[in-house]
Amino acid sequence: MPVKKKTSAKKPAKKTIRHTNNHARGGTYFTPKGNVSIAVPPFWFFRQTNDDLELDSPSTATSIVISAFHRTGRVEALDSREYMKRFLQTAPAVGRKTVTLSTKQRTAAKFKDSEGANWQCEFLTDGNTLLLATLNSTEKPRSPEAHTAGAVLDSIKIVKR
Repeated sequence: MPVKKKTSAKKPAKKTIRHTNNHARGGTYFTPKGNVSIAVPPFWFFRQTNDDLELDSPSTATSIVISAFHRTGRVEALDSREYMKRFLQTAPAVGRKTVTLSTKQRTAAKFKDSEGANWQCEFLTDGNTLLLATLNSTEKPRSPEAHTAGAVLDSIKIVKR
């Protein structure tokens, strides 16, 4: 009878991916031109019109609208801070308007309106294309739905071609 050799080398552990929760995974949507991407959470309503991308939460208490603008006849590159400043001057805010991020490429601000809805607005640009993303929610800012909506805003990207 042949004797089996004992090997001390251990087999490598199997690489398994474990999900920490049982929630369905959402997806990433690219516009038909392929220049904008956005994460779409599972069970959120999504539609694209000629001008906008719109997402609504399952409860319809939170919505996100993204509009795109292109530079025409302007020599210098677009600056998101400039557009946010103009936007906040006309925003129907009650109380203070808080700018949470301010760079040439991405600027974000938060405020409440007279009806108590929470707003978060972001301008994103690559110099030629300008995106305005607005989040409107009647949910509390710390609610899971508001956190998901904030993650959607953070996921918006202008894709370089």
